[in-house]
Amino acid sequence: MDPSQFDALTRQLAQLANNQQHVQTQLAAVQTEMAATREENRDLAARLNNFKELPHSSDNSEVSQNRRYRRRRGDRQHVRHDRGGRDYDRERGRDYYRQGTQSPTRHEERLFRNIKLDAPTFDGCLDPRVFTQWIKDMDRFFTWYGVPEDRRVEFASLKLIGTAQLFWESVEDLLERRHALPVGSWEEMKCCLQEKYLPQSYRGNLLDQWNALTQGNRPVIEYVTQFDELRMRCHVVEDEAMTLSRFRQGLKDDLRRKLVL
Repeated sequence: MDPSQFDALTRQLAQLANNQQHVQTQLAAVQTEMAATREENRDLAARLNNFKELPHSSDNSEVSQNRRYRRRRGDRQHVRHDRGGRDYDRERGRDYYRQGTQSPTRHEERLFRNIKLDAPTFDGCLDPRVFTQWIKDMDRFFTWYGVPEDRRVEFASLKLIGTAQLFWESVEDLLERRHALPVGSWEEMKCCLQEKYLPQSYRGNLLDQWNALTQGNRPVIEYVTQFDELRMRCHVVEDEAMTLSRFRQGLKDDLRRKLVL
C-alpha cells in the first residue's frame, strides 16, 4: 500500500470519527446565535415603537440636539485632561464607533439580514432523496427566519406544487369531511407527507446498503466518501468504535490488516 494512501486513509478516519460531533456543535452555535439575533431585533423594534409614541416638536428637537452636542463636546474636553482614566477609554470607544465602525453585534446582524434563503418547492417526486432534502431545506428556512409554528403549515402548503399540491388538498378535504381538526403543526404535516412520499422500507434499505458497503476495486477515498454519506442519511447514533468497525470490515483485506485503529 502506498504510504500517501495510508496517510490519506488515516486522515479520513479521523474526520469520520469527529464529523458528527463537529456538525452538532456548529448547528448548536448557529441556533444560539440566531436566537440572540431575533431577541435583539425584537428589542430594537420595541425601542422604535416607544420612540414613535413620544411627542416631538421641531423646537424641542433642535434644543435636544444642541444639548447633546454641548454634552459630547464637554465630555471630549474633559477627557483630554484625563487620558489615562476610564472616561477616556469610554469616549475613545464612542468616537471609534461614531467614525463609522459599528459594534460587532450590529455589524453581524446586518450581514445576517443580507443572507437570503429561498424556500424550495416540492412537486411530488417519488424519489425519497428528493423528498427528504425538501424537508431539510424547509426546516432550515423556518429556523433561519424564525417562522412561528402556527404559520409553518400554511406556508409549507404554498410550496407544494403539481401532484404534491393535489395530494395535500385531498388530505385537507378528507379531514374537513370527517369534521376532524386540520393539520396544525409542521411536525404533523411532515408525518402526513412521509406516509405518502417516504416508503417504510426506505430507512431499512439505507441501513442494508450501509452494512453491505465494501471498498471493492475503488480508491479508498471514494469508499470513505460513500460510507460517510450513508452514515449521515441513516441518522444512526451508535458508539464510535462500532462505526469504525463497520468501516474496517468494508476495506480490502490488505488495508484492513495494515490499518491499526
